Parts: sequence; structure tokens; C-alpha cells
Amino acid sequence: MEFDDVPVRNQLLAALQAPVLDAIKPHFKTVYVEPPMMLFGADGVIGDVYFPENAVVSLVETLGDRTEIVAVGNEGMAGLSVFLNGCRSTVPAFAQGAGVVRCIDAQIFNRLSAVPGPLHQVMLRYTQAVLAHNAQTARCRAAHLLEQRCSGWLLMTRDRFDANEYPLTFDFLSLMLGVRTAGVTAAMRSLQDRELICYAHDRVEIVDADGLERESCGCHGVVKAEYARLLSSAA
Repeated sequence: MEFDDVPVRNQLLAALQAPVLDAIKPHFKTVYVEPPMMLFGADGVIGDVYFPENAVVSLVETLGDRTEIVAVGNEGMAGLSVFLNGCRSTVPAFAQGAGVVRCIDAQIFNRLSAVPGPLHQVMLRYTQAVLAHNAQTARCRAAHLLEQRCSGWLLMTRDRFDANEYPLTFDFLSLMLGVRTAGVTAAMRSLQDRELICYAHDRVEIVDADGLERESCGCHGVVKAEYARLLSSAA
């Protein structure tokens, strides 16, 4: 696919001024990915940086017997360490949700983003947003009930896919929330009993988004607003 064949929904790319985006377009490939495709990290090397449009990329880290996953959607990019002057990754990245991504050679992106200017400034703002996201996630895990966190994560994922229905397994959700599968099963059953969601055959449909919003802790809204504030102010 050509770059302009797919509308730009990625917030990080959309934050670039038109002349800046036009200048880097020729370096991008626009491709379709689907699970369980590995995007980088098998040998520690980041070959390409990925900007999801309506896909979800998961970065997986195993610490002893514990696995942690960070998901990246259309709010940003997978491969931030390339901007921070490292083209290697300690964790692999996989396509978790099928869709379109834009990718650019990591060395080219490192060279382009290292030069002081509009792209560099947007990347600094995005890095600040990621740090704020990580801090909010840590606070959320410590302070809020599982059902609240589950509701917020479902809404955030809806934004990433731009769809009310998307694939999801309880095992994956338990990894994302850092809890046992039994807890996620109980939380999802409660949400379904109240007709906020419908879950079947490893797919979830958000039936009542407003109700799910009221049930959530609100952290996803804080994170969403911070990305919007930092990236829209860079445009």
C-alpha cells in the first residue's frame, strides 16, 4: 500500500506538520500485520520502527516466571528506544491485533529524529506522554479495583482498534492487567451480566460504552487526554 492510500490515524504522525510529514513519507512502508507476526526483537535488533494505524503491537518481557506486556496502538509507536539512540531492544514485539501499520527503517528514523527540529520536538513530547502513561498505569494497578481497570482497558483498546468489537482472550487480558486469569474471568462475567459487554469465542463487543465508562476508574481517560495534550500542542 502507498502511504496516502490509508488515512493517518496514528496520533504521533498526525502531530507532525504537513511539510514535515510529506518529507518523511517516502521512507515509510504501509503494511498489514496480523498475529502472531514478530516485528522485532528476536535477536535484539530493531530493524524497523512501527506506527500502528488500527493495529495493536505488544512488547513482551519475561521476568523469571512473570510475563509483562505493553501494548501500543494508534497513540504512538513501537521502537521508542530508536529515538533514544539505541537500535536494539531487550524485548520482542509482536502483532497482537491485526491491522495496518506504517514502518520505517530504524537507522533512517534515528537519523531523521536526531536532528533538532519539528520531528525531534514531537518525539520529545511523545516520550513525555509515554512516561506519563507508565506512571498512571502504576498508580492504577496500586489503587483501583480489577473491574474498574478491566473496563478502562477495554475502552482504551476500542480506541486503538477504532471498533466496538475486537479479538481478546482472558489469558492476554490477565497478562495486560497483571492478575490471575480467574480474576479477569470474574470481572468480565460481571460486565457481561450487566450488559455492558458481550464476550464469546475469544471476541469482545462493547455494548454500552457510556456504562463501561462509568464503571471504569477513569485512568484511561487521563492517559488519552495526556497524549492529546502533548501531541496536539506539537502540531
